[in-house]
Amino acid sequence: NKRIATMITAAFFAASLLGFGGLPGAQAEEITRITVGGSGPGATAYILAGGLAELINTKIKHPKLRITAQTTRGFVANSRLVDSGQMDMGMNSTPLLYAHHRGMKPFKQKATNIRVGIPVGTSAHQWATFEKAGIKTIKDLAGKRVSIGPRGSSTAVQSERILRAYGVWDQVKTSRLGFAEAPRALQDGKLDAYGITSTLPTPSVVETAAQGKLYLIPVDQDKIDSLKKQYPGYSPFTLKAGTYQGQKKDVLCLGYNFYLIANPSLVPEWVMYDIVKHLLDPKWRTFLLSLPTKGYAALDFAPDLENLSTAGVPLHAGNVKYWEEKGVKIPKALIPPEYSK
Repeated sequence: NKRIATMITAAFFAASLLGFGGLPGAQAEEITRITVGGSGPGATAYILAGGLAELINTKIKHPKLRITAQTTRGFVANSRLVDSGQMDMGMNSTPLLYAHHRGMKPFKQKATNIRVGIPVGTSAHQWATFEKAGIKTIKDLAGKRVSIGPRGSSTAVQSERILRAYGVWDQVKTSRLGFAEAPRALQDGKLDAYGITSTLPTPSVVETAAQGKLYLIPVDQDKIDSLKKQYPGYSPFTLKAGTYQGQKKDVLCLGYNFYLIANPSLVPEWVMYDIVKHLLDPKWRTFLLSLPTKGYAALDFAPDLENLSTAGVPLHAGNVKYWEEKGVKIPKALIPPEYSK
């Protein structure tokens, strides 16, 4: 129910603002305040950032930590903001971490101030349209009006890469609508399709499925294989039938894992350690999975050390400490210089 999801999300962000309240007198000075960037309304990361703030601030009532969820344009923006020190933490994907660490497009400079925290979930890039549009393949998007996602978002990067892989990038009439705007534009006949990268079910696509007969455009396995070679961290993702109203068949999508990331100069070791510990505490599992999206699904697992090693971005010291205490052997390449046992 879109209205309920919106109300719940609003409650999460209201809870995150409690981080500005604090405690009276000298006690207030002991509170560490951390901002975490998610994405824009309609995206899963937007909800998950608010859920993290809700967990720390009002469920756990952490005595030393307050988290404020921050609306951003998406993962590309999060990566830039965290690396530059304009934001403490954010969410980002393995392929984008790989690109930013090397100064590859869409980034102009190499990241030097990013550390990886806990896995937050697995995302799938989805192409949504209505059956009546007659669009069956990515190549059919040539000449069509397609929103590829807002500037600074992971969605925009994935959309462009997929369209280029099919050789139709220059033939598509692209726009860059927000995650909440695109479904409305599709319903109003101002778009033929839109792309969105998110965990499942994705609020925007849920809305589209409620408005008409949804059709999700599949991506071919050979194109996924090609993108994996160019940008390590991608993987095939099967979107199961029944994920959305009226969806009768499985759909193959481009997928990847995404993580909390942090600036090590702004987020102390104990902060990340406590965040990882509480997110993985079975006591809070029910709350996390009750969020109006199936994020935090990856929380049963240690970080994907193989793909992170390929990306080359070190783990946050607090993350290393937590997993080493659990007996997980962390590759030397992923241990940051500031970490000491």
